[in-house]
Amino acid sequence: MTKVIRTRFGKNLLIFSSFVLGHALCIGFLDVQKQVVSPPVREIQTDDESRIFIKDEGWPIPNSGLVKDTSFGKTIRVQGERKVKLKVTIYDFSNELVSDEPLRTLGYANSKIRYTELYVYRIKGNIFCYKLLYSYVSMGLDNFLAFYDEDGDGVFESLVLDETVNGVYSSSNPPHIPPWSLNKKSKKN
Repeated sequence: MTKVIRTRFGKNLLIFSSFVLGHALCIGFLDVQKQVVSPPVREIQTDDESRIFIKDEGWPIPNSGLVKDTSFGKTIRVQGERKVKLKVTIYDFSNELVSDEPLRTLGYANSKIRYTELYVYRIKGNIFCYKLLYSYVSMGLDNFLAFYDEDGDGVFESLVLDETVNGVYSSSNPPHIPPWSLNKKSKKN
């Protein structure tokens, strides 16, 4: 009788172990598949100090707890002498948001940031840029990220770090203007 119990226990243990091992291998295979399917972030070289990172499916724009602070219009020169009306809306975050994204995705380990303001830039009613102002939690230094829809498809695929526009690096500078936003009719996004 003891031999029968040991044999059944051994068989059940073997079956259970095989199931656990098979499950673990399957999960590992699926994780590898996710990594293969998920498109990578590409970096584009620039002539200045800025760094551009492309994510084809688009970068998520933080929008939790936004409270409108102010908005204003500004006429700027583009393409030589042409003038366009740039509309800027500034939002504050009503709740403190601390995150390691998108910096973790870019390979900055353990860089927690506190979101402070979100600037929304429009021309002809079309949003072409979100500028996220943030500070490093550990250092208190202020910086910004700029998210761009470079082709007018509504996907903000470009993330720019350390953006310099007309030779000046500043979060208060107007962003660069993608050509589509000057030509496309308003779609009020």
